[in-house]
Amino acid sequence: MTMLSALRSPLAVAEVRDRHPGWLVFSLLLLALLATLLVWARFAVLEEVTTGAAQIVPSGKVQTIQSLEGGIVSALKVHEGDLVEAGQPLIVIDPTRAESSFNEMERRRRSLLASAARLRAEASGLSLSFPKEISGDADLIRYETETYHVRRAAVDQSTAALSGSIALMRRELGITAPMAARGLVPEVDVLRLRRQINDAQMQISDRTNRYRADAGTELSKVESELSQVSEVVTGRRDALNRTVLRAPVRGTVKNVQVTTIGGVVQPGAAMLEIVPFRDVLLVEAKIRPSDVAFIRPGQDATVKLAAYNYLVYGSLKGRVETISPDTLREDRKPNEEAFYRVLISTGQSSLVHDGRPLPIIPGMTGTVEILTGRRTVWDYFLRPVLKIEEAFRER
Repeated sequence: MTMLSALRSPLAVAEVRDRHPGWLVFSLLLLALLATLLVWARFAVLEEVTTGAAQIVPSGKVQTIQSLEGGIVSALKVHEGDLVEAGQPLIVIDPTRAESSFNEMERRRRSLLASAARLRAEASGLSLSFPKEISGDADLIRYETETYHVRRAAVDQSTAALSGSIALMRRELGITAPMAARGLVPEVDVLRLRRQINDAQMQISDRTNRYRADAGTELSKVESELSQVSEVVTGRRDALNRTVLRAPVRGTVKNVQVTTIGGVVQPGAAMLEIVPFRDVLLVEAKIRPSDVAFIRPGQDATVKLAAYNYLVYGSLKGRVETISPDTLREDRKPNEEAFYRVLISTGQSSLVHDGRPLPIIPGMTGTVEILTGRRTVWDYFLRPVLKIEEAFRER
Protein backbone atom coordinates (compact mmCIF):
# COMPACT_ATOMS: atom_id res chain seq x y z
CA MET A 1 0.00 0.00 0.00
CA THR A 2 2.88 2.30 0.80
CA MET A 3 4.62 1.54 -2.48
CA LEU A 4 1.40 2.32 -4.34
CA SER A 5 1.07 5.66 -2.59
CA ALA A 6 4.66 6.54 -3.43
CA LEU A 7 4.05 5.76 -7.07
CA ARG A 8 0.85 7.75 -7.13
CA SER A 9 2.42 10.88 -5.54
CA PRO A 10 4.57 11.94 -8.54
CA LEU A 11 1.69 11.08 -10.76
CA ALA A 12 -0.55 13.30 -8.66
CA VAL A 13 1.93 16.14 -8.88
CA ALA A 14 2.19 15.72 -12.63
CA GLU A 15 -1.57 15.60 -12.86
CA VAL A 16 -1.89 18.85 -10.88
CA ARG A 17 0.83 20.44 -13.02
CA ASP A 18 -0.95 19.42 -16.18
CA ARG A 19 -4.25 20.72 -14.87
CA HIS A 20 -2.64 24.10 -13.68
CA PRO A 21 0.13 25.16 -16.13
CA GLY A 22 0.17 28.76 -14.65
CA TRP A 23 1.65 27.44 -11.43
CA LEU A 24 4.94 26.74 -13.17
CA VAL A 25 5.01 30.15 -14.79
CA PHE A 26 4.31 31.82 -11.46
CA SER A 27 7.10 29.88 -9.79
CA LEU A 28 9.57 30.87 -12.50
CA LEU A 29 8.54 34.53 -12.28
CA LEU A 30 8.90 34.45 -8.52
CA LEU A 31 12.38 32.98 -8.81
CA ALA A 32 13.33 35.57 -11.45
CA LEU A 33 12.04 38.41 -9.28
CA LEU A 34 13.92 37.09 -6.28
CA ALA A 35 17.11 36.82 -8.33
CA THR A 36 16.62 40.37 -9.65
CA LEU A 37 16.12 41.70 -6.14
CA LEU A 38 19.27 39.97 -4.96
CA VAL A 39 21.30 41.40 -7.85
CA TRP A 40 19.84 44.87 -7.27
CA ALA A 41 20.54 44.65 -3.54
CA ARG A 42 24.11 43.62 -4.27
CA PHE A 43 24.89 46.51 -6.62
CA ALA A 44 22.42 49.29 -5.75
CA VAL A 45 24.22 52.00 -3.76
CA LEU A 46 22.51 54.20 -1.17
CA GLU A 47 24.03 57.32 0.38
CA GLU A 48 24.81 57.49 4.07
CA VAL A 49 24.16 60.91 5.59
CA THR A 50 24.56 62.46 9.01
CA THR A 51 21.95 65.04 9.92
CA GLY A 52 21.96 67.90 12.37
CA ALA A 53 20.37 71.22 13.19
CA ALA A 54 21.71 74.08 11.07
CA GLN A 55 21.81 77.86 11.26
CA ILE A 56 23.10 80.49 8.84
CA VAL A 57 25.90 82.46 10.51
CA PRO A 58 27.77 85.59 9.37
CA SER A 59 30.74 84.80 7.13
CA GLY A 60 32.70 87.63 8.79
CA LYS A 61 32.76 89.56 12.04
CA VAL A 62 29.86 91.89 12.73
CA GLN A 63 30.94 95.45 11.87
CA THR A 64 30.08 98.16 14.40
CA ILE A 65 29.55 101.58 12.81
CA GLN A 66 30.81 104.48 14.92
CA SER A 67 31.42 108.20 14.50
CA LEU A 68 34.95 109.17 15.50
CA GLU A 69 34.19 112.86 16.04
CA GLY A 70 30.48 112.66 16.85
CA GLY A 71 28.08 115.45 15.97
CA ILE A 72 24.48 116.13 15.01
CA VAL A 73 22.62 113.59 12.86
CA SER A 74 21.31 115.25 9.70
CA ALA A 75 20.08 112.21 7.72
CA LEU A 76 19.27 108.52 8.22
CA LYS A 77 19.72 106.53 5.02
CA VAL A 78 18.92 102.97 6.22
CA HIS A 79 16.65 101.11 8.59
CA GLU A 80 16.75 97.90 10.60
CA GLY A 81 17.01 94.83 8.35
CA ASP A 82 18.06 96.69 5.18
CA LEU A 83 20.55 94.97 2.89
CA VAL A 84 23.34 97.43 2.05
CA GLU A 85 26.28 97.35 -0.34
CA ALA A 86 29.87 98.20 0.57
CA GLY A 87 30.35 101.97 0.45
CA GLN A 88 26.63 102.76 0.68
CA PRO A 89 25.79 105.81 2.89
CA LEU A 90 24.19 104.86 6.21
CA ILE A 91 24.03 107.97 8.39
CA VAL A 92 25.00 111.59 7.67
CA ILE A 93 26.45 113.82 10.39
CA ASP A 94 26.01 117.59 9.99
CA PRO A 95 29.19 118.60 8.07
CA THR A 96 29.11 122.35 8.87
CA ARG A 97 31.84 122.34 11.49
CA ALA A 98 34.08 119.84 9.69
CA GLU A 99 33.60 121.62 6.36
CA SER A 100 34.51 125.02 7.80
CA SER A 101 37.63 123.65 9.45
CA PHE A 102 38.67 121.87 6.26
CA ASN A 103 38.08 124.90 4.01
CA GLU A 104 40.15 127.14 6.29
CA MET A 105 43.22 124.91 6.08
CA GLU A 106 42.66 124.15 2.40
CA ARG A 107 42.77 127.88 1.58
CA ARG A 108 46.00 128.18 3.52
CA ARG A 109 47.47 125.20 1.68
CA ARG A 110 46.56 126.62 -1.73
CA SER A 111 48.04 129.99 -0.76
CA LEU A 112 51.28 128.28 0.22
CA LEU A 113 51.30 126.37 -3.07
CA ALA A 114 51.09 129.65 -4.98
CA SER A 115 53.78 131.29 -2.84
CA ALA A 116 56.05 128.28 -3.30
CA ALA A 117 55.60 128.48 -7.08
CA ARG A 118 56.54 132.19 -7.06
CA LEU A 119 59.54 131.72 -4.78
CA ARG A 120 60.72 128.78 -6.85
CA ALA A 121 60.71 130.98 -9.95
CA GLU A 122 62.57 133.75 -8.08
CA ALA A 123 65.19 131.36 -6.69
CA SER A 124 65.86 129.59 -9.97
CA GLY A 125 65.52 132.51 -12.34
CA LEU A 126 63.04 130.56 -14.46
CA SER A 127 59.70 131.82 -15.71
CA LEU A 128 56.79 131.85 -13.30
CA SER A 129 54.30 128.94 -13.55
CA PHE A 130 51.65 127.63 -11.16
CA PRO A 131 50.54 124.02 -10.49
CA LYS A 132 47.34 122.88 -12.17
CA GLU A 133 45.83 122.27 -8.75
CA ILE A 134 45.36 126.03 -8.25
CA SER A 135 44.90 127.02 -11.89
CA GLY A 136 41.25 127.85 -11.22
CA ASP A 137 41.99 130.29 -8.37
CA ALA A 138 42.35 133.49 -10.41
CA ASP A 139 42.63 135.88 -7.43
CA LEU A 140 45.43 133.88 -5.84
CA ILE A 141 47.35 133.59 -9.10
CA ARG A 142 46.93 137.31 -9.82
CA TYR A 143 48.20 138.27 -6.37
CA GLU A 144 51.30 136.07 -6.54
CA THR A 145 52.02 137.15 -10.12
CA GLU A 146 51.89 140.83 -9.14
CA THR A 147 54.14 140.14 -6.15
CA TYR A 148 56.61 138.37 -8.42
CA HIS A 149 56.77 141.26 -10.88
CA VAL A 150 57.07 143.89 -8.13
CA ARG A 151 59.95 142.09 -6.43
CA ARG A 152 61.62 141.38 -9.74
CA ALA A 153 61.21 144.99 -10.85
CA ALA A 154 62.87 146.25 -7.66
CA VAL A 155 65.91 144.10 -8.31
CA ASP A 156 66.00 144.99 -11.98
CA GLN A 157 65.75 148.70 -11.13
CA SER A 158 68.69 148.58 -8.75
CA THR A 159 70.82 146.57 -11.15
CA ALA A 160 69.78 148.81 -14.07
CA ALA A 161 71.28 151.86 -12.33
CA LEU A 162 74.52 150.01 -11.86
CA SER A 163 74.46 148.82 -15.44
CA GLY A 164 74.06 152.45 -16.56
CA SER A 165 77.05 153.47 -14.45
CA ILE A 166 79.08 150.65 -15.93
CA ALA A 167 78.23 151.81 -19.43
CA LEU A 168 79.39 155.36 -18.65
CA MET A 169 82.58 154.13 -17.03
CA ARG A 170 83.35 151.96 -20.03
CA ARG A 171 82.94 155.00 -22.33
CA GLU A 172 85.24 156.97 -20.08
CA LEU A 173 87.71 154.10 -20.08
CA GLY A 174 87.57 153.98 -23.84
CA ILE A 175 88.66 157.62 -23.96
CA THR A 176 91.16 157.51 -21.10
CA ALA A 177 93.05 154.36 -22.09
CA PRO A 178 94.44 155.74 -25.42
CA MET A 179 95.43 158.99 -23.69
CA ALA A 180 97.24 157.05 -20.98
CA ALA A 181 99.04 155.09 -23.67
CA ARG A 182 100.38 158.37 -25.13
CA GLY A 183 101.28 159.58 -21.66
CA LEU A 184 98.71 162.35 -21.63
CA VAL A 185 97.04 161.07 -18.43
CA PRO A 186 98.35 158.93 -15.59
CA GLU A 187 98.03 155.16 -15.93
CA VAL A 188 96.45 155.08 -12.51
CA ASP A 189 93.29 156.70 -13.92
CA VAL A 190 92.81 153.71 -16.22
CA LEU A 191 93.29 151.30 -13.35
CA ARG A 192 90.80 153.24 -11.24
CA LEU A 193 88.12 153.09 -13.93
CA ARG A 194 88.61 149.37 -14.44
CA ARG A 195 88.35 148.76 -10.69
CA GLN A 196 85.13 150.80 -10.55
CA ILE A 197 83.64 148.81 -13.44
CA ASN A 198 84.57 145.55 -11.75
CA ASP A 199 83.07 146.73 -8.44
CA ALA A 200 79.82 147.69 -10.15
CA GLN A 201 79.59 144.30 -11.87
CA MET A 202 80.16 142.58 -8.54
CA GLN A 203 77.38 144.66 -6.99
CA ILE A 204 74.98 143.55 -9.75
CA SER A 205 75.95 139.93 -9.19
CA ASP A 206 75.65 140.30 -5.41
CA ARG A 207 72.19 141.86 -5.62
CA THR A 208 70.97 139.16 -8.01
CA ASN A 209 72.44 136.38 -5.88
CA ARG A 210 71.04 137.93 -2.70
CA TYR A 211 67.61 138.15 -4.34
CA ARG A 212 67.73 134.48 -5.30
CA ALA A 213 69.20 133.39 -1.96
CA ASP A 214 66.53 135.25 -0.02
CA ALA A 215 63.89 133.64 -2.23
CA GLY A 216 65.46 130.21 -1.63
CA THR A 217 65.48 130.70 2.14
CA GLU A 218 61.88 131.85 2.11
CA LEU A 219 60.98 128.92 -0.17
CA SER A 220 62.39 126.45 2.36
CA LYS A 221 60.23 127.95 5.10
CA VAL A 222 57.13 127.94 2.88
CA GLU A 223 57.68 124.32 1.81
CA SER A 224 58.13 123.26 5.43
CA GLU A 225 54.90 124.97 6.42
CA LEU A 226 53.20 123.55 3.32
CA SER A 227 54.15 120.03 4.38
CA GLN A 228 52.67 120.56 7.85
CA VAL A 229 49.52 122.21 6.53
CA SER A 230 49.04 119.42 3.97
CA GLU A 231 49.03 116.86 6.77
CA VAL A 232 46.45 118.89 8.66
CA VAL A 233 44.34 119.21 5.50
CA THR A 234 44.49 115.45 5.00
CA GLY A 235 43.23 114.88 8.53
CA ARG A 236 40.45 117.42 8.19
CA ARG A 237 39.45 116.03 4.81
CA ASP A 238 39.15 112.60 6.42
CA ALA A 239 37.05 114.12 9.19
CA LEU A 240 34.80 115.74 6.57
CA ASN A 241 34.48 112.46 4.68
CA ARG A 242 33.61 110.71 7.93
CA THR A 243 30.53 112.87 8.32
CA VAL A 244 28.97 110.39 5.89
CA LEU A 245 29.10 106.99 7.57
CA ARG A 246 29.30 104.27 4.92
CA ALA A 247 28.93 100.50 5.02
CA PRO A 248 32.39 98.86 5.16
CA VAL A 249 31.04 95.59 3.73
CA ARG A 250 27.96 94.21 2.04
CA GLY A 251 25.57 93.08 4.72
CA THR A 252 22.40 93.48 6.73
CA VAL A 253 21.70 96.43 9.05
CA LYS A 254 20.85 95.63 12.66
CA ASN A 255 20.87 97.20 16.13
CA VAL A 256 20.20 100.74 14.86
CA GLN A 257 20.80 103.00 17.87
CA VAL A 258 20.09 106.35 16.20
CA THR A 259 16.54 107.01 15.06
CA THR A 260 16.14 110.79 15.43
CA ILE A 261 17.32 113.43 12.97
CA GLY A 262 18.93 116.24 14.94
CA GLY A 263 20.05 113.92 17.70
CA VAL A 264 23.54 114.35 19.12
CA VAL A 265 26.00 111.48 18.73
CA GLN A 266 28.92 111.24 21.14
CA PRO A 267 32.40 110.57 19.71
CA GLY A 268 33.01 106.84 19.38
CA ALA A 269 29.41 105.89 20.14
CA ALA A 270 28.05 102.79 18.35
CA MET A 271 25.32 103.80 15.92
CA LEU A 272 24.42 100.53 14.20
CA GLU A 273 25.87 97.16 13.15
CA ILE A 274 26.39 95.48 9.80
CA VAL A 275 26.19 91.70 9.60
CA PRO A 276 28.44 90.73 6.66
CA PHE A 277 26.65 89.12 3.75
CA ARG A 278 28.95 87.59 1.17
CA ASP A 279 28.67 85.36 -1.88
CA VAL A 280 29.68 82.38 0.24
CA LEU A 281 27.32 81.60 3.13
CA LEU A 282 28.50 79.85 6.27
CA VAL A 283 26.24 77.29 7.89
CA GLU A 284 26.80 76.15 11.47
CA ALA A 285 25.61 72.60 12.08
CA LYS A 286 25.24 70.89 15.46
CA ILE A 287 26.19 67.23 15.21
CA ARG A 288 25.71 64.70 18.02
CA PRO A 289 28.91 63.10 19.33
CA SER A 290 27.61 59.68 18.26
CA ASP A 291 27.33 60.87 14.63
CA VAL A 292 30.56 62.82 14.18
CA ALA A 293 33.00 59.92 13.71
CA PHE A 294 32.76 59.76 9.92
CA ILE A 295 32.54 63.50 9.18
CA ARG A 296 35.60 64.94 7.46
CA PRO A 297 36.46 68.36 5.97
CA GLY A 298 35.70 68.45 2.26
CA GLN A 299 32.62 66.22 2.40
CA ASP A 300 29.55 67.32 0.47
CA ALA A 301 26.55 68.59 2.39
CA THR A 302 22.98 69.65 1.69
CA VAL A 303 21.33 72.45 3.67
CA LYS A 304 17.53 72.59 3.88
CA LEU A 305 16.18 75.85 5.27
CA ALA A 306 13.05 75.92 7.38
CA ALA A 307 12.03 79.25 5.82
CA TYR A 308 11.84 77.71 2.33
CA ASN A 309 10.21 74.34 1.65
CA TYR A 310 12.99 72.38 -0.02
CA LEU A 311 10.48 70.39 -2.08
CA VAL A 312 9.40 73.67 -3.69
CA TYR A 313 12.43 75.95 -3.48
CA GLY A 314 15.26 73.44 -3.36
CA SER A 315 18.24 73.31 -1.03
CA LEU A 316 21.77 74.68 -0.73
CA LYS A 317 24.78 72.62 -1.72
CA GLY A 318 27.84 73.01 0.44
CA ARG A 319 31.06 71.50 1.69
CA VAL A 320 32.34 70.79 5.19
CA GLU A 321 35.03 73.31 6.13
CA THR A 322 35.88 72.74 9.80
CA ILE A 323 34.90 70.55 12.74
CA SER A 324 35.27 71.76 16.31
CA PRO A 325 38.05 69.92 18.17
CA ASP A 326 35.78 69.22 21.15
CA THR A 327 32.13 69.17 22.09
CA LEU A 328 30.34 72.40 22.95
CA ARG A 329 27.27 73.49 24.88
CA GLU A 330 25.08 76.53 24.48
CA ASP A 331 25.70 79.06 27.27
CA ARG A 332 21.99 79.84 27.36
CA LYS A 333 21.06 76.15 27.44
CA PRO A 334 23.47 74.41 29.83
CA ASN A 335 21.23 71.35 30.05
CA GLU A 336 21.25 70.80 26.30
CA GLU A 337 23.08 67.78 24.93
CA ALA A 338 26.68 68.46 23.92
CA PHE A 339 27.41 68.78 20.22
CA TYR A 340 30.21 69.23 17.72
CA ARG A 341 30.11 72.45 15.69
CA VAL A 342 30.60 71.82 11.99
CA LEU A 343 31.01 74.79 9.64
CA ILE A 344 29.78 74.34 6.07
CA SER A 345 30.40 76.80 3.22
CA THR A 346 27.94 77.09 0.36
CA GLY A 347 28.58 78.05 -3.23
CA GLN A 348 25.55 80.33 -3.41
CA SER A 349 24.11 83.16 -1.37
CA SER A 350 20.45 82.70 -2.29
CA LEU A 351 17.89 80.27 -3.61
CA VAL A 352 16.30 80.92 -6.99
CA HIS A 353 12.62 80.26 -7.68
CA ASP A 354 10.94 81.21 -10.97
CA GLY A 355 13.99 83.29 -11.85
CA ARG A 356 13.69 85.33 -8.66
CA PRO A 357 16.41 85.15 -5.98
CA LEU A 358 15.23 84.33 -2.48
CA PRO A 359 17.45 86.08 0.08
CA ILE A 360 19.14 84.11 2.83
CA ILE A 361 20.22 86.05 5.89
CA PRO A 362 22.16 85.12 9.04
CA GLY A 363 19.97 83.58 11.71
CA MET A 364 17.86 81.40 9.42
CA THR A 365 17.59 77.81 10.66
CA GLY A 366 17.14 74.42 9.05
CA THR A 367 18.73 71.01 8.81
CA VAL A 368 21.93 69.81 7.23
CA GLU A 369 22.68 66.44 5.66
CA ILE A 370 26.37 65.55 5.39
CA LEU A 371 27.30 62.78 2.98
CA THR A 372 29.58 60.49 4.99
CA GLY A 373 29.69 57.45 2.68
CA ARG A 374 27.86 55.04 0.41
CA ARG A 375 26.63 51.50 1.08
CA THR A 376 24.82 48.86 -0.97
CA VAL A 377 21.34 47.61 -0.08
CA TRP A 378 22.90 44.18 0.49
CA ASP A 379 25.05 45.67 3.25
CA TYR A 380 21.95 47.08 4.91
CA PHE A 381 20.29 43.63 4.79
CA LEU A 382 23.36 41.98 6.27
CA ARG A 383 23.80 44.48 9.10
CA PRO A 384 20.98 43.03 11.33
CA VAL A 385 22.18 39.50 10.64
CA LEU A 386 25.72 40.38 11.65
CA LYS A 387 24.47 42.06 14.81
CA ILE A 388 22.48 38.95 15.76
CA GLU A 389 25.53 36.77 15.10
CA GLU A 390 27.65 39.05 17.27
CA ALA A 391 25.02 38.89 20.02
CA PHE A 392 25.14 35.07 20.04
CA ARG A 393 28.92 35.22 20.48
CA GLU A 394 28.70 37.26 23.66
CA ARG A 395 29.08 35.36 26.94
